[in-house]
Amino acid sequence: MDFYHYYKSRKGEMINLLKEMVSRESPSGDKKAVDACSSFVIEEFKKIGVNIIRIPQKETGTLYVAEFPHPAPKIITEQILLLTHIDTVWPVGKLHKMPFYVSEEKVFGPGVLDMKASLVMTLSSLKAFNELNIQPQKKIAVFINSAEEIGSDASYEVIRNLCKKSTYVLCLEPSLPGGALKTQRKGRLVVRIEARGKPLTLGLQTKA
Repeated sequence: MDFYHYYKSRKGEMINLLKEMVSRESPSGDKKAVDACSSFVIEEFKKIGVNIIRIPQKETGTLYVAEFPHPAPKIITEQILLLTHIDTVWPVGKLHKMPFYVSEEKVFGPGVLDMKASLVMTLSSLKAFNELNIQPQKKIAVFINSAEEIGSDASYEVIRNLCKKSTYVLCLEPSLPGGALKTQRKGRLVVRIEARGKPLTLGLQTKA
């Protein structure tokens, strides 16, 4: 199968799907907005025949795991985990100042690169299995995080448990400049220090 021409023929379809995702703005701290975008994406996953696991959250957006194929044949014993997220760093309303548009071979808009395009590629890849009658040799689990940009204890626990069940884990964050694949990530710690007390006045003497 010539996958290049397969996906090239569906370029418009993939761009339109990305546009629909971007139009549903989803900043991490806005649960209503994130959930609305997630609901749209989950409906797209359902169209290709997946098992959806919903993990409700009170403060942040709902977490989801999409399992493909559904049901998985008994001969499949290994799992590939794909880590994705639906939340972005852009506030609701940013779309008016930074609208979605396509210029030559580039697509612009809030959340396009990180990481709604990755979700489009994931959906398109799973859809290709169905359309091309390809049976994956491993079960595919897609984790859709709703608070990746701000961090979440709940998503951390889900990811850890899914990793224990998976032979391979792929994080679909954007590539490096030039298209290079990211093979590792560095950690980051943000610390806020508050000091309390009385100011100390120093008496300074000057010499003539």
